[in-house]
Amino acid sequence: MIHDTIQAIQEAEAKADAIVKDADEKAEEMLAQAKQEAEEKRAAAVSEANAAAKQQLDAASDSAREGEAAFEAEISKEVEALKAVAKQREAQAVDAVMAGLL
Repeated sequence: MIHDTIQAIQEAEAKADAIVKDADEKAEEMLAQAKQEAEEKRAAAVSEANAAAKQQLDAASDSAREGEAAFEAEISKEVEALKAVAKQREAQAVDAVMAGLL
């Protein structure tokens, strides 16, 4: 009878060891899966942040180009206005020189 009791205890210990071993394996699998999921989420977040940064950079570049084009258009208008004034004054200067010569 004692022998049966010892054998039952040994079987219970073996089952307990198997349960602990199985639990350890499952815990390791869950930990590995959690690490993999965390890495995937990190990579996705980095990718998303890079895409958002690129989009902001593109928008800033477009805005800068638009500002540059507007500035160039304004400068062109001013240059044309100065040319018109210079041409008008040139005619006045020619008239003044001609009047002085006559």
